Amino acid sequence: MNEVIAKKKKSQTKEDEFLKSNIFGQLGQFIFSIIKQGLDTAESLKNQINKNILKLGLDEAESEKFRKEIQYRELLKEGLKFFAENSAHIEVVRNKEVEKVYFHLQPFCGSLPKEVKNDFNESVNRVSDQSKVNGLMESSDDIIKIMQHEHRLKLFFNKYKVIAIFANHVSLWQSLSFTIALVVNFLILASYSGFYGDETDPLKRRLNNPRLFLISEITSTDNILHALGIIMLISTAFVVLFYLFKKTPLVIERVWNQADEKESQKPKKGVVSRMFNWIFKVISVLFGVLQSIEIVYYLIYLVMAILAVALHPFFFAFHLTEVIIR
Repeated sequence: MNEVIAKKKKSQTKEDEFLKSNIFGQLGQFIFSIIKQGLDTAESLKNQINKNILKLGLDEAESEKFRKEIQYRELLKEGLKFFAENSAHIEVVRNKEVEKVYFHLQPFCGSLPKEVKNDFNESVNRVSDQSKVNGLMESSDDIIKIMQHEHRLKLFFNKYKVIAIFANHVSLWQSLSFTIALVVNFLILASYSGFYGDETDPLKRRLNNPRLFLISEITSTDNILHALGIIMLISTAFVVLFYLFKKTPLVIERVWNQADEKESQKPKKGVVSRMFNWIFKVISVLFGVLQSIEIVYYLIYLVMAILAVALHPFFFAFHLTEVIIR
């Protein structure tokens, strides 16, 4: 019986993961997030209106008492939520009895990205428990910096809810961009094999006068590709922008700190030397950013999308390279 229940749970988990990874499921989650944000805003306005209505029927003393009671309830709710999110416990054996030991969590501890956790689990040395602990200690500084950066981004997005709606669904924009890239490239293959138009140069006739599926009556192929290209450019811009938000500051911080360490080992110099050292650090940061293959790839990804919309759809062929990334 337990095995049957376990299999059902496992099957349900796989179905949920499939729906989340599916572009239609992601689109549904995005729409649901927009609706939820609207309902939350309406609920807060409703509560504020109710508070104001209740205050109208109270004198000054009762109004102050009512205000303090509401404030106390809100503080109590926030306090319980804070301790629930920022505390954890482990179980230890003491005097042959199991005890729970509670400890405080830093606020950024809840901001560990899933991909960082997966990368660590896949790359850590699993020869023994000691080797795994040593691997964790060696990676701890980088992991803490990543969590701190993710926490800062989380605070920023919590402040600007509209931006957060788009930032929390980067996988949707990535899937949408990739899907449109496949569709656009398929349409290109099916539309640029014929000779149409009035140009005398055969190459120009093929490049400038596509016909969808080589049907000569369909003269709006350019407009179809252009519309799909704009949608893809917008989704690509979201992907690249949020990816740079997540990765670039960490690369800049790492390279800048390395330059500071080298500079600290040298004797102090004059103002001119410090200025040259600062310029050298800026150049080092630029090189450090450009040495990150992922950052350079996504920058080229965005540039190619812009060129495809502005110049010619053939530039969309570059976006098929995302198959390798995926």
